[in-house]
Amino acid sequence: MSKSPIESPENKGFEAWIEFLGGRLKQPLPGQLAQKKMMPAASSVERFDPPQPGQFQEASVLILFIDNGGIKFPLIKRPEYAGIHSSQMGFPGGRREAFDANAATTALRETQEELNIYPEEVTMIGGITPLYIPPSNFMVQPYVAWARRIPRIIPHQREVEEVVMTDLFSDFLRQPSEESEVMVRGFRMRVPCYKVQGHVVWGATAMMLSEVEALAREFFD
Repeated sequence: MSKSPIESPENKGFEAWIEFLGGRLKQPLPGQLAQKKMMPAASSVERFDPPQPGQFQEASVLILFIDNGGIKFPLIKRPEYAGIHSSQMGFPGGRREAFDANAATTALRETQEELNIYPEEVTMIGGITPLYIPPSNFMVQPYVAWARRIPRIIPHQREVEEVVMTDLFSDFLRQPSEESEVMVRGFRMRVPCYKVQGHVVWGATAMMLSEVEALAREFFD
């Protein structure tokens, strides 16, 4: 299951990565083939056979690449709460509200609420493959965007326990994916995951990251 790490970025920097994504996201994406590589073995195949529109809730997340001494993006750790995503690692994002103009607006609004990053600081590139999450009945649309520099990230006290500024190359591509034990609704199970700065990233977030990994391997290889 483990994928080999990439040893050298070969001086491919932020500008080249953003230019690559701008063209690549207009082409057919790695999609479900990439997502399935990080799907927990016990996960339902319903992920790829979701309900009809109107029978699920919509949500968006933002994968925000920041030019800050490398190609970086924030992951957030959710606080412990009485819910299925308690204490999990994820992207900033959340439920689409009726007043949101579109799904991309949701991703930007939620990122502002959770990290104090304003939409005018962000340049949207486009969406990658949506993913259905059966336990919460959400269809999640991930968006990819970029920003030059963020003066100060201020995490929302109730919604974000920790912000992990992840380096695409050194934290992510240089490390092979692994397996780890996690507790899921009172049961212990082994899942494919990424380990980022001591945190286990698994489930839907890892599945979305797997598509990012596939794109990054095209770029760096």
